[in-house]
Amino acid sequence: MFAAPAALRRLTAALLGLTAALPAAAQPAGEWRYFGGDAAFTRYSPLDQIDRENVGGLEIVWRRPGLDPAVQEAFPDLQVNAYLRSTPVMVDGVLYAPNAVGLLEAFAPATGENVWRARRRWPRSRAAARGGPPIGPTARSGGC
Repeated sequence: MFAAPAALRRLTAALLGLTAALPAAAQPAGEWRYFGGDAAFTRYSPLDQIDRENVGGLEIVWRRPGLDPAVQEAFPDLQVNAYLRSTPVMVDGVLYAPNAVGLLEAFAPATGENVWRARRRWPRSRAAARGGPPIGPTARSGGC
């Protein structure tokens, strides 16, 4: 496994904690700053654009690969867990979620296009490329 650069560790730590102290109601409208919605993991959102009447008409408009295409190209036989499930967080109009090897990615909600992707040092083996389990991110403000 790779040692993450200090800046990446600080960024990850910054995204993974403070919002747990904020109730969901204190979050800006339309944001989901904790992977469980709030510190109590209620998964509640006051948004009402989707309701019982229109939920059946929802369609998938984009999908994201579970693994960075560059890693998949370098290790074509790499198998990642098919049960990759992640609840992204939404902060300032950007979605953040871990990929199949546990690295954080930021992407545009409307299109799914990549904004940025956390990177490790280039993996030297298939086991290293596999990474660790994805853990839901949490947004926070202030210091680490």
